[in-house]
Amino acid sequence: MKIKFTTSMAGAILILSVLAIYRQTVWFDFILFDDQLYVTGNPLVNHGLSWTSFCGIWTNFTAANWHPL
Repeated sequence: MKIKFTTSMAGAILILSVLAIYRQTVWFDFILFDDQLYVTGNPLVNHGLSWTSFCGIWTNFTAANWHPL
């Protein structure tokens, strides 16, 4: 019982710490470094989730770079 409580407390502390650190990012603007190429101008993203777009994100070399994310 004590191990379960300790594990739960460690998890709760970790979650609260991450939320406390990153809460300020809610008000940050969207960064526009290469978003036109990868997000707003990318037809694989704009056409929604489909089998073609899912396969395309793993094989497409947008802007001469390969980012399998």
